[in-house]
Amino acid sequence: MEFKELSTDRITKRDLFFDIETIPNIDPEKYAQTLEIKAPGNYKDPVKIEEYISEKRLSIVRDVIKSASLNPIYGRVVSAAIRYEGQTFSICSNTEQDIINYVSDFVDDRDTLWRKTRIITFNGKSFDVPFFNIRAKRKILPEVSKYQQEVHFDALLYVNNFGSFNSGVLSFSQQAIARILGISEGIGNGGEVYDYYLNQDFDKIVAHNESDVEQLEKICVELGISEKI
Repeated sequence: MEFKELSTDRITKRDLFFDIETIPNIDPEKYAQTLEIKAPGNYKDPVKIEEYISEKRLSIVRDVIKSASLNPIYGRVVSAAIRYEGQTFSICSNTEQDIINYVSDFVDDRDTLWRKTRIITFNGKSFDVPFFNIRAKRKILPEVSKYQQEVHFDALLYVNNFGSFNSGVLSFSQQAIARILGISEGIGNGGEVYDYYLNQDFDKIVAHNESDVEQLEKICVELGISEKI
């Protein structure tokens, strides 16, 4: 893998946009099969009972996929994307350690990177960074306090003012913010990543992951968070 050399004529702090995609580290269907499911007492027809149990089990599988993908104990990283100096770098692999090594090499290849570079994520302080570091079993990415935005700038915390802007029924998702700002929709969505994985559609995972960091950069430029390269 080749990395672009850092330019020496820029003195402004560089921005590194980061995003991961995750999937369950357990088999959701096997897990659902271990749970005892009973139909309500008013169900008497064996066919209706079986239909209820089947639908309930499918619902549990969907819940397990979502919950496991958001938990570093039950989930794992399947893809990582970086947007840096106008270029997009990414990796998708069935071997999580390859992804961890890729990101680690990217960081270690640059001397004192975090003194000159600010990592920017969307909800990354609550999810992407701690999830990645826990899976890596070491602190590869900087972990800072919620209100410290100099080293790790969480764009979600900025747009919702650390939770003080109440959106009510309105969405603060990255896609929703992009849509309001007139920025193009991303490719696919995170809820489809596990289906992509099961179908071995790794190109679709990469396309989604890359579009997320590229879209995040556009949002940050539009909001004055980051300078356009």
